[in-house]
Amino acid sequence: MEKKIMNLTILILLLSFNPLKAQEELVFTNGQWYNTGEQQSTHQTFYENGNVKAKYKLQNGVLNGEAIFYDEKGNKTELGFFKDGEKHGDWIKWN
Repeated sequence: MEKKIMNLTILILLLSFNPLKAQEELVFTNGQWYNTGEQQSTHQTFYENGNVKAKYKLQNGVLNGEAIFYDEKGNKTELGFFKDGEKHGDWIKWN
């Protein structure tokens, strides 16, 4: 009986898993976890040939964090950071 309850619990957890909310920001305060409502996600765009064009991070739909850009052959062309949707700090560029 105990094993069936454990299996049922695992099944419910798997079915309720939402990958869009999996990376929401949690804050531990006063002995409890709170959701700040902020969602962080990593995205990729691709060229028609299937190679990665860009990898970047969004926070609440705004560019925030590391971004890497590639040419059609897969070589890195640019690396840097975004903060609140704007380029931030020094960027590295390759030819």
